[in-house]
Amino acid sequence: MSEVVAWRGIVIHPMATPHAGVEDYSSLLEWQGLRLFLAGDTDDAAVLLGIQKLDAAYVTPSLLLALQRKAGAVDTGLLISYHHEACDPMPNFRGRLVPKLGERLRIAQE
Repeated sequence: MSEVVAWRGIVIHPMATPHAGVEDYSSLLEWQGLRLFLAGDTDDAAVLLGIQKLDAAYVTPSLLLALQRKAGAVDTGLLISYHHEACDPMPNFRGRLVPKLGERLRIAQE
């Protein structure tokens, strides 16, 4: 894990994640008691599968496919797909959400 950044009540834990042999990062954000994972351009499921008690995980279609292949148990309340095009394969893995343009999602603590 890279150096933690704190900014205006948000704590950001950047994590190096593999992507086509170039430097890439995903992030775990902690804010007002919520834990959010934002995937970079990685399709390596190992980092996400190693994080516990997430309120939401934002993942790319390629990461969704990798999670589906591993049949991994993602410890999250919401699994949200982003960073995709209309032609990208979008597996219906673990009830993932695919927000429409302009749609708002409310993420709240349980």
